Amino acid sequence: MSVLRKRLSSIKRQGALLAAKRGERSLPLPLSQNSSHGRSAPTVPQQSLIWQEEVIVTKHAKAPGKAHRQGISLIELMERFPDDATAEAWFEQQVWPNGRYCPDCGSDNTAESAPSHHMPYRCADCKHYFSVRKATVMRSSKIGYRKWAIALYLMLTNIKGVSAMRLHRELDISYPAAWHMAHRIREGLQAGTLPLLGDIEVDETYVGGKNRNRHKSKKTRQHRKSKGMVLGAKARGSKNVRAVVMLDGDAFQMRAFVRKILSEQGQLFTDQHHGYFGLPRRRAVNHSHGEYV
Repeated sequence: MSVLRKRLSSIKRQGALLAAKRGERSLPLPLSQNSSHGRSAPTVPQQSLIWQEEVIVTKHAKAPGKAHRQGISLIELMERFPDDATAEAWFEQQVWPNGRYCPDCGSDNTAESAPSHHMPYRCADCKHYFSVRKATVMRSSKIGYRKWAIALYLMLTNIKGVSAMRLHRELDISYPAAWHMAHRIREGLQAGTLPLLGDIEVDETYVGGKNRNRHKSKKTRQHRKSKGMVLGAKARGSKNVRAVVMLDGDAFQMRAFVRKILSEQGQLFTDQHHGYFGLPRRRAVNHSHGEYV
């Protein structure tokens, strides 16, 4: 009984401390018949002690989430995406906030393709067909846009994530497809391709050894093509940086990279490189005249 009495006293002190932190009055816990206060009370079984201890500890623990946070409920999600066409239009608005462009070359000279073609858009510059799936986590996927939107909602709103088995059951798709979808969404969250907020500065540099120091079999005639381009962007007033290595370093790849990271209201600051021509909201400086950002 002495062990039980010590256990009760310890639980009572814990409850009093937690209540004092919250500014509340702690409720007295029942004591045993051999209490040091000499008052008679019913003996508390061991199972009840365990239950009371769990209540005291977990009641005041930090619960996940915040009550004041507002989000989209499942009912609102289903009403927002009643079919694949609505979900496709939403994805296009998210992927192309500044207007549709080709994911292969970055050109905005695009048009809708023939209704008989399986790709809805065609680029007039590189002659490639594309859709909003291309260059995203939905690339080469036959799963509908509506199911992709629901999968994104489940993956982003659940605190501990969602297993592939749950996606398989909730979306009515095969388990290999659900496993592949979950891994692609996680890959997209780690890729760091979200737009940079505010005004951004973009510049390029060429990295590589000198052509004259290379072996005869590896020498190139054009000096610029002998090096790889590193294209970087930084948001003004912050430490957010994006960088990518481009072995070819052509204008199409440069424009495609900038369009992905440029926000809808952001201003773009670059130099006179021809790879930035045609980008929206662009202001250029001329390094040869001593102008720098």
